[in-house]
Amino acid sequence: MMERRNLQSRLMAGLATAVMIAVTAAAALVAGIAPVPAFAAQTSSSSASTELSTVVPDTHAVRLSVAEHARVTVGERSFAGPFDGDVDVPRLAEQRYAVDADDGYAVDAVSYDGKAVTLTDGAYVAPAVNEDGHVLTVTVRRLPVKAATSAIAKTGSDAAFTAVAAAVAAALGLAVLAHLRSRR
Repeated sequence: MMERRNLQSRLMAGLATAVMIAVTAAAALVAGIAPVPAFAAQTSSSSASTELSTVVPDTHAVRLSVAEHARVTVGERSFAGPFDGDVDVPRLAEQRYAVDADDGYAVDAVSYDGKAVTLTDGAYVAPAVNEDGHVLTVTVRRLPVKAATSAIAKTGSDAAFTAVAAAVAAALGLAVLAHLRSRR
């Protein structure tokens, strides 16, 4: 009977050790800490050991949700909207996301993991990542026509744009006047 109790005690101690190893390993994996060190458990006169290990990735996936007429540049890769997909970014490194919009549109809002962020010089720098699942979302708004023409004029082709716009407006105006006079 005494021998049976000793055996039960040793089995319970071994089970408790195994549970501690599993809990420690799970906590380390969830926290992104790796590699998990090896553990050894003494089970009787013979010894057994358990080794746990994990592979730490070099990159993590960040989801980009880019609205139509918007563009996000990550490193040397550019993603034009509409785009909704994962992008691999280096592990434990800050990541710069350059954000811009097509002519006639302006960046309306940028959020990272659901929280509004501010662009500095047209970009957001995210903190270092140690897990998958972060999300960068970009929305745009259409500029009023006056603002859109001002944006085009600032590109350096303002003389050509103004001349074409004036000619089109004049031609339309003359066509409307001619049509109205012919109906009298």
